[in-house]
Amino acid sequence: MAHSRGPLHGRAVLGRAMAATLPVIFLLLMLAYQQALTGVFDPALADPVVTSGQSPTDVASGPSHTAESDVDYRRMANALPLFALGLLLVGLTRRPLLGLWLTTLAAALLYTVDALKVANLRAHLLPADALLLPQVMANPELYVKYLDKAGATGTLLALLAVTLAFVFEPPWPWLRRTSRALMIAGGVLLGYAIASAHPVVADRYDNERLGFVAWTPDGSIERTGLLAGLVKLSGDTAWRVHEPDAAFVRHVIDLHPAASTSPASTSPASTPLPVALRPDIVIWQSESLFDTARLESVVGRTEHLPAFAAFRARTLHGQMRVPTYAGGTVRTEFEAMTGYPLHAFGGVSYPYSALAQRPLLSLPRQLRDHGYSTVAIHPFDGNFWSRNRAFVHMGFDRFQDIDHFDTGDIHGFYVGDDALLRHVASELAQPHERPLFLFAISMENHGPWHARPGIDPDALARIQVPDTLSPDAAVQMRHYLYHLHRADRMFAELMALADARERHTIVLFYGDHLPGLDSAFGQLGFLDGKPAWEQPVPFLLFDNRRDGAGAAGGTL
Repeated sequence: MAHSRGPLHGRAVLGRAMAATLPVIFLLLMLAYQQALTGVFDPALADPVVTSGQSPTDVASGPSHTAESDVDYRRMANALPLFALGLLLVGLTRRPLLGLWLTTLAAALLYTVDALKVANLRAHLLPADALLLPQVMANPELYVKYLDKAGATGTLLALLAVTLAFVFEPPWPWLRRTSRALMIAGGVLLGYAIASAHPVVADRYDNERLGFVAWTPDGSIERTGLLAGLVKLSGDTAWRVHEPDAAFVRHVIDLHPAASTSPASTSPASTPLPVALRPDIVIWQSESLFDTARLESVVGRTEHLPAFAAFRARTLHGQMRVPTYAGGTVRTEFEAMTGYPLHAFGGVSYPYSALAQRPLLSLPRQLRDHGYSTVAIHPFDGNFWSRNRAFVHMGFDRFQDIDHFDTGDIHGFYVGDDALLRHVASELAQPHERPLFLFAISMENHGPWHARPGIDPDALARIQVPDTLSPDAAVQMRHYLYHLHRADRMFAELMALADARERHTIVLFYGDHLPGLDSAFGQLGFLDGKPAWEQPVPFLLFDNRRDGAGAAGGTL
């Protein structure tokens, strides 16, 4: 009997040993797979030394390379968040192949969205992008326009078919109560440790070995990898704007006595200028407007902005560097309204959400303190970029968003500049005892430019573009120029309106950033040899009481 029990006992011991070993083997294989996965998806992890293009503003601010010996270190740092997700999914489903597949899909989705953002905005995903999710859900059409719908639909159907196939995977026997509970708990605890920078995982996210520099987020991601970069950036302390140092402000005022005697710099307690002497102020921020004469193929030509070029003869004008390219209008907008340079807040991509959720010193607030009525007009969803909340904190009395326009105002994809001008003219025509500060933010020439519904085909066909452009780039450039011409005409009408007013009126007109026409820009090039994202935008300052001809020195 003892002899007959021996083989059975041995097989039982072997079975228990295998049951204990299989999860360990599977976990090691899963971790190795996810390390390899990040190497496939992430250019920063594909080669021993990172050579992918860093953002121009980041190159001088962070490590120029990462040692070969740290490639595996960086791959592990990027794989750990996927490993935590994989543990959770495998434990919940009892299907290892399905769990691995869903983890792969999550990684693919994240890297795809990052690639789309880089392609259109030349900026990587950041933790702050999570703030956009409600806005994306509320305004999906703004983003869907950028996708190849046929290709995206086909890809989604293929992925859905593969996912359904994995759903029929039978549960694995060794994934029972204890193993499942351990995997689920392990996934949750590891995820928490990563998110909270717990000492257990801190050694895996060392700044020096990763090449991470908090104030250069794009450059850091291109060195550390996307997932590790997001982990590090999400651990940053939230930025805030500190209260001004009164002594230092007094010192600066004493150094610049001429500037300190202007009406806007006097305190509300001092004697204000009579209402009749305070000018109405209109600021028009023109979507994607730039001077096409900066392109090599159109040097010296002004036909795309003839009104703007003509007004330079009688106004102060110049070039202005903006903190964004191809999108992120709110960044330029925030700097223009507050004077705060965004490069001082390296982790902030969406300043209205990060910095303007409480009362903030700004131009509209200062002017309101000096008796102005302050109005903002933007023909898009007021919730987008959190403008509806931020504008209150910045001192705007009223905000007219898309609800004040109708479908007849649409020109192409968005509300036309002509409709925006009608609203501006209506505000200026209203009798008002207080001087008016009006901030108009246009929307018509927002991307994408591969198609434009309902526009004048004859006017579009008459637009000449360089013969050297590829067919796709020519289509995009032609659509962009069509709306640029309309922006120029609306500019001329705005100037005529201001010029004809009896009341003293000052108008500031500028572009928010260059359009994301990477293909066309790459084929045409710029006169100064710099890339598109380093090009300035034009501004023009008009005073209907006096001519102020002259170029502003340097680039603002």
